Amino acid sequence: MNQAPKVAYIGLGSNLGDRAQNIQNAIEALQENHVHVAATSQLYETNPVDVCEQQPKYINAVIRIQTSLTLQALFELTRSLEYIMGRRDKGEKKPRTIDMDLLLYDNETHADQTLQIPHPRMTDRQFVLVPLSEVLTTGWPEHLEDIQSLCQQFNETLKCFKANKTPA
Repeated sequence: MNQAPKVAYIGLGSNLGDRAQNIQNAIEALQENHVHVAATSQLYETNPVDVCEQQPKYINAVIRIQTSLTLQALFELTRSLEYIMGRRDKGEKKPRTIDMDLLLYDNETHADQTLQIPHPRMTDRQFVLVPLSEVLTTGWPEHLEDIQSLCQQFNETLKCFKANKTPA
């Protein structure tokens, strides 16, 4: 049985191929699978974080969604879409066509070996917090510091990425 729609936030990132198009393709794939994308942040170009080898820059964004999928079903959908879009190395910190991280899911907390909600490192990552602050309307964990205050802890300003559009 489907549950009432839940609000969730997904971080998206890509540093291989047409990065902005990969993000758009991921959004479209989610929409084809019982996910309503209610808001999309701007795109940000950022340096890779916590990697072992030199990599291309990332394009990052966050989306606010509504879905009747359970947390586990949404998690499995994101993993499946990552695989379909060419990702084979979840967790290996290698370049990727797409990365989808569940950040928040309807004020719920969850922790097991494969998934933790809220995302355990989101408050340390400017490339997550800044776009999340653009689309956040509900669901920020009460035990965490205010998102705007967390965004101010970083020394540099993220720059928006403007995707080049070719005329039709």
